[in-house]
Amino acid sequence: MSKVEQACSGPKVQSLIGLIEDLIAKEPYEAFGLKWAARPQAYYCDALGVSEWTLRRCTKKPPFARKNKLIDGKKVCLLRVGEGPPNDPHDSAKRVMIKLRNSKIGKQVTRREGSCLYFFARDITMLAAALGVPEDLGGELAIACSSMPSATGRR
Repeated sequence: MSKVEQACSGPKVQSLIGLIEDLIAKEPYEAFGLKWAARPQAYYCDALGVSEWTLRRCTKKPPFARKNKLIDGKKVCLLRVGEGPPNDPHDSAKRVMIKLRNSKIGKQVTRREGSCLYFFARDITMLAAALGVPEDLGGELAIACSSMPSATGRR
């Protein structure tokens, strides 16, 4: 059994579940219509005695749900036991647009560019919904629009 498997099983998992449930009981953070434990990732790592990579590997699998969020300008790790929020169609469209853009330009998009792509996808999806286009097609429409040559000829 590898170190990661050891860290992600047995007493460590039970300790993490207990820590999450305790934080939700004392200081719940509401996001995406659910209650979460909200602390910086280092807090969980220190409490469990594991590295950040080990915590990420452990929490990306059931029974955990994980999201990262900026709260008051600080990156916070939201954790809960059980189901996570439904997938955000805007976020899914943004991820596809980022992959397309990265392959076309040959460099990684910046955080600001990624944020712009998210809001572009959200706006196109909302516009499509207002026009009566089914919601699942709104993300595809955003992806198609993002891959079109711009009117100015710059890309």
